Amino acid sequence: MTYELCEKLKEVGFPQNFRYGYNRDVFYRGIRTPFRAIQEAKYEDGMLIEYMRECVIIPSLSELILACGEKFECLYRIVNQDLSIKYWKCHAFGFSDIPSGVDPEIAVANLFIKINEKEKIVADVV
Repeated sequence: MTYELCEKLKEVGFPQNFRYGYNRDVFYRGIRTPFRAIQEAKYEDGMLIEYMRECVIIPSLSELILACGEKFECLYRIVNQDLSIKYWKCHAFGFSDIPSGVDPEIAVANLFIKINEKEKIVADVV
């Protein structure tokens, strides 16, 4: 997953939950970094909170699906004639034209963005 996609997830409200942080990767200032390196830096200068504000979570597939909530319907792959994976697609209740992804995480990330951009637009109008 790219930094830009993770940053977009953060912008539309994907939880930046560091609960499982020690064994996960994050983007720190645009560079993919093990979160444990950020945590270990706190012992040197005591600025963990500042470092965490600059981190962007790289979510797992299960975290993405859970974050989509009850709107998530299904995830499936589209294959070529030789059964190699062409791309991944997902559906959500009440949504259409959801961008696909080259892997399942990207497909569900695109769904999360679509769901939350629409809810933001509705909230801004109301």
